[in-house]
Amino acid sequence: MRQTNMNRSQNFVNNPNLTDRRRRWFDVFGSYVPIIFSFLTDEEWNLIEEWYTETEEKHFIGEASVPFMSVLHGLIMGNKIQRIVQLGHYAGFSSLLIGFMLRKMDRKNGLFSIDIDPIVSEFTDAWIKKAGLQEYVSVNISDSAAPDMPEKAEEYLKGDIELVIIDSSHQYRHTKQELELWYPKLKKTGIIAMHDISEFATDFDSTGEGGVEKALNEWESSEPNASILRLLPQDLPKDVLLQQDHVFDRVYRDPCGIALIQKR
Repeated sequence: MRQTNMNRSQNFVNNPNLTDRRRRWFDVFGSYVPIIFSFLTDEEWNLIEEWYTETEEKHFIGEASVPFMSVLHGLIMGNKIQRIVQLGHYAGFSSLLIGFMLRKMDRKNGLFSIDIDPIVSEFTDAWIKKAGLQEYVSVNISDSAAPDMPEKAEEYLKGDIELVIIDSSHQYRHTKQELELWYPKLKKTGIIAMHDISEFATDFDSTGEGGVEKALNEWESSEPNASILRLLPQDLPKDVLLQQDHVFDRVYRDPCGIALIQKR
C-alpha cells in the first residue's frame, strides 16, 4: 500500500496540466505521502485527482494547504470530533477530505459547511454527491456571519458544535463578526481553527483593513479566557515568504499561518 501511495503522489507531481503552486506540497514531501492523502481509498484518491483536474480547468484554485489540512486531520480523527462547522468551503477540497474522515468514523451529519458564493457552493455540492458524502456533509449558501447560522448548524449536527473552521472572506470586519458569533456557540473545550492569520495573509483582505490577523488580535483582547495557539513562519518578510525554499526551511511551513482557539 505504501508503494501504491508513493506512485500516486509521483504521478500527481508529474501531471503537466497542474500549476506549480498546486504541486509544491508533493515536491516538498517527496516519497512521503501526507496522511490526508495516504488514508484515502483508491476510489477516493481517484476522485480527488478528478477534482484537481476540473478545478484547474475552471480556475477554481485556492484549496487549503497540506499543513492546515493535516492539523485538521489530527484534530478530527485523533479525537473523533463529530460535529464540525466550516466557514468557507470554496470549491470543496477541504469539505471532501473532511467528509472522507467522517465516513471513516461512520459519523453522519458531521459537517455543516457554509459559503456565500452560490457558484462554488453548487460546484462543491455536486462533488460531495459524486463522492457519496451527502449523508455526512451539508453544503449551505449563506453569509457565514449570519445570526441564524449557528442554530441551523446545531440542528443539522444534532448537538453542540465541537469544531469551527474559519477560512472564508479573510476580511477584518467579517472575520471578527464570525469569531463573535461562533465562539459562544462552541461546546466547552471546543476549538476554532483559523487559517490565514499571518501578516503575509493580510493581503487576502479585499478591504485592505488588516485581514484575519487584525481580527484575531482584537478579538483576543475581548476574550481573555480563550486559549490561543498560533503557528506561524516567523521573522520572514512577505517578499521572502514568496520564495518557496525559505518557507519550507521553517518548521511550520505554511506562510499563511493558523490559530487554534480553545474555549475554556
